[in-house]
Amino acid sequence: MEFSFASVGSGSKGNATLVRTASATLLIDCGFSATELLKRLPRLDVSGSDIDCVFLTHEHSDHSNGVMSLCRQLNIPLYTSWGTATALKERGANFASVDVRYINCGAHIKVGEMSVLPVLVPHDAREPLQFVIQNNEQRFGVLTDVGSVSPHVTQHFQDVDALLLEFNHDVDMLRFGPYPASLKARVGGDWGHLSNAQASMFLEQINLERLQRILIAHISEKNNNIEAVEAALPAVFHGQQSVEFAYASQNKGSEWMPVLSANERNAQEMQYSVPA
Repeated sequence: MEFSFASVGSGSKGNATLVRTASATLLIDCGFSATELLKRLPRLDVSGSDIDCVFLTHEHSDHSNGVMSLCRQLNIPLYTSWGTATALKERGANFASVDVRYINCGAHIKVGEMSVLPVLVPHDAREPLQFVIQNNEQRFGVLTDVGSVSPHVTQHFQDVDALLLEFNHDVDMLRFGPYPASLKARVGGDWGHLSNAQASMFLEQINLERLQRILIAHISEKNNNIEAVEAALPAVFHGQQSVEFAYASQNKGSEWMPVLSANERNAQEMQYSVPA
């Protein structure tokens, strides 16, 4: 498919997402070492030379760990907010020979045929961003590392055709789980991560008419499981069977998922509706 996305891996040990069209491929985050990231790419029939740039959501290590090394090695630009870059510098990140390009909430960036819109989100980082990526009329949203669903977030993620969405934790599993009290408060707070219930509430607040597929991501290994996620979903979709779900794992990420245009989707529906 001309416009598609895939998780290279998702979870507390590292996150990276690929988005591509016929003319360009971008990477969102590099929470793995550069070596590990490059080792994971062939599974998706991608090589480092295919990646045109990296967009960094925020400075936390599970999103930024290998980003400087990767950008230097591949000689590609890094797009991120001023706040994220400042936080990384304060932590001793090596910016030598890295082409850093600062981006602002609400200002579109062109990558090939894609238009990338940074969206400011509530998270306990310096200037955290998530992204809505548009190719022609198709819209794909990446929304993880969000502590609460603000009106600003809901507004910008309306009318997407596909989502990579965080279902980080089950509230009860977090409450009674092994984390220390301070970490439980952080994860479950307004600047932490989305619970299953919050992610479901977000889905109830956006227009689902165009939504084709959801890649569920950033699932906590200790405070969540697929059964708990699935238990949160049926009430949201009220029997809608047209939305496809997949899960991004820490070790294997996901397969490529297409973001179909209206014409492609109609043609697909007609194909499946023709009697055998």
